[in-house]
Amino acid sequence: MKYKNYDDLFFTDDFLFSKIMRNPEIAKGVVENLLGIKISKIKFLTSQHTIDELYNGRGIRLDAYIEGTNEIIDVEMQTKLRKDEGLRMRYYQSVIDIESMNKGKTYRELKESYIIFLCCNTNLIAQGGTSGLLYSSSMNTKAASNSGFLAGNVP
Repeated sequence: MKYKNYDDLFFTDDFLFSKIMRNPEIAKGVVENLLGIKISKIKFLTSQHTIDELYNGRGIRLDAYIEGTNEIIDVEMQTKLRKDEGLRMRYYQSVIDIESMNKGKTYRELKESYIIFLCCNTNLIAQGGTSGLLYSSSMNTKAASNSGFLAGNVP
């Protein structure tokens, strides 16, 4: 693996993205600006968060995991896009829900959750100027925002 000089790193490089998103003010600002929501308090913030709870199931590693008072947010930096990204988002959200749901809780106690993929793929840009994808657990879908994000529920 070829390593870049530190001065040559971009926000999209995994190492730098992880370091930057560990800063609560930056992570909060990024998410609030992308989603148009206010996060009252960040209770837990980490990068490269691994969830590997299922005995015979596939684990996940989240680039930036943010848990607020009422929400759980995963922010992923994608420099390459796979054809199954929508399914990957759906799986990530289901694993996050499984981890956050303890015995005795009701489904109504599930926090609002957001899966954000920041995409740097030129194929995405060529397809209508989309620069990111968002999957929200909310049944309310937003129209595409000025920032070029495709917002809404992904099948």
